[in-house]
Amino acid sequence: VSDLAFSPDGVALASSSHDKTVRLWDVKEKKETASLGPHASTCWSVTFSPDGAVLAVGTHNAGVRLWNVASKAEVFPAPKEEKKKE
Repeated sequence: VSDLAFSPDGVALASSSHDKTVRLWDVKEKKETASLGPHASTCWSVTFSPDGAVLAVGTHNAGVRLWNVASKAEVFPAPKEEKKKE
């Protein structure tokens, strides 16, 4: 696990991991409720919007991806990374 974030209401916990996963957890039930992705690279960070409706995920190669927490749908994909010419 590389990062954890509680939702503003404290009901959910989001985790990001080196295994390219982001998971949502029910704090009270101590159970996973969703897995968001797939992600192409390590997920380094997660944070909820102030209203808890959106989860931002920071990844190693794919920038920031935004997810609608209720629908579990990606609402803003990161632009594709282009390889630098050497």
